[in-house]
Amino acid sequence: EWARTAEASELERAYELPDGQVITLGEERFRCTETMFNGLNALHFKVIECVAKATNDDGLRKQLVENIQLSGGNTVFDGLANRLGREVQKLL
Repeated sequence: EWARTAEASELERAYELPDGQVITLGEERFRCTETMFNGLNALHFKVIECVAKATNDDGLRKQLVENIQLSGGNTVFDGLANRLGREVQKLL
């Protein structure tokens, strides 16, 4: 989606700040989340690392990967769950 923001204004979204000011964000919405998928400490690497440490049973590992639960503030980013799923699948 990030690549599409350069050419698609429909991906821009307006947000109202607590002081009443309205700002519009486009590609910035994706740039900030992209950092979660860069480098050796990337989110998908950490997921795989945790699953690997949890068990040696391949069947159980598969179940753990298929049932990832996200929580916390960053989970509200559009497309985070889908992106994480794709990145984890690439590592399997």
